[in-house]
Amino acid sequence: MDRNSTPQKPPEYTASAPVIAIIGTGGTISCTTDSNGDLTPSLSIADIAEQAGVTDMPTCEISCFDAMSLDSSALQLEDIDALISEVRTCAETTRAQGKRLAGVVVVHGTDTMEETAMAMDVALGASIPVALTGAQRPADHPHADGPGNLKDAVAHLLEAAQSSADSPAERRPHIVFGGRVLPAAGTTKTHTTADAGFSYEAAESLASFLNTEPTLTRFSGWNVPILDAYAGADGQLVRAMMGATRRGEIPSIDAMVVAGLGSGNIPPLMADALFEAISDTGMPVVVCSRVLEGGVHFVYGGSGGGANLARHGMMSGGNLRPSQARIGLIGYLARTAANENSVED
Repeated sequence: MDRNSTPQKPPEYTASAPVIAIIGTGGTISCTTDSNGDLTPSLSIADIAEQAGVTDMPTCEISCFDAMSLDSSALQLEDIDALISEVRTCAETTRAQGKRLAGVVVVHGTDTMEETAMAMDVALGASIPVALTGAQRPADHPHADGPGNLKDAVAHLLEAAQSSADSPAERRPHIVFGGRVLPAAGTTKTHTTADAGFSYEAAESLASFLNTEPTLTRFSGWNVPILDAYAGADGQLVRAMMGATRRGEIPSIDAMVVAGLGSGNIPPLMADALFEAISDTGMPVVVCSRVLEGGVHFVYGGSGGGANLARHGMMSGGNLRPSQARIGLIGYLARTAANENSVED
């Protein structure tokens, strides 16, 4: 099944227990080894749920359906939009049938799980509990980790639904992986093979442009590239991209994210090229850090120092990794455009 397949619709709910919907998208958790020795998605989400032993849980009703079957490295923004729509459909269907939705588990490949998780946090906020999970090892591995991760994701949603403390933060999307339950915003993949492959950077300095309320944001249709800063970066790539945009060779660039150096600095020549792009187009530019911990602090002087970047209108990505800052920035662009359209109307 690929992204163009017609998703299976959730079955009619019959039990009085709270409902947990499990949406399959593919990823390592659904992979087995083919005759060439390659890992390819081959299991349905119903197969995975049965392998995990969650289909017959007496404490909840499980509904499984496949939205797509892809390696997450192949996901497009359109696919993320479709997944968010499926999550909303699960909530609406459950409500229409008079049932209580404990939450939605999105079973996802690990390569871009952090982007989808961030998009769900931006688009859904605390309106629908979501847990994203997956696996580092395929389903036919003798020590497959996917079943345990899926059981943990279901258990997290049930526990959150039964908790007497109605905390909005707890109802926001989480990544449940390797024995950890981590808030979606600020959690990224930090190890390619370890069971606990995701880590969370404390959220006290997350980007200020993030929205805290659910929106109807669509992420597709926005062109927001990520550029790396490095020793000697001279801005040629920035100028080449902007020139290609002016000539109509590539789609218009709506904004940029820069993986900056240290606490949020950029080589002077690259900074000059970005200043020109901002002056010409007014596009937002967000600066993150390529350093794993500590986040951005616009304090250094000099033409490429963070303090000067802020004076030129660049925004801090806070503790966000560039991958998640891009998703948050697209949400910011979509909300700004929607607000401008509502004012015009």
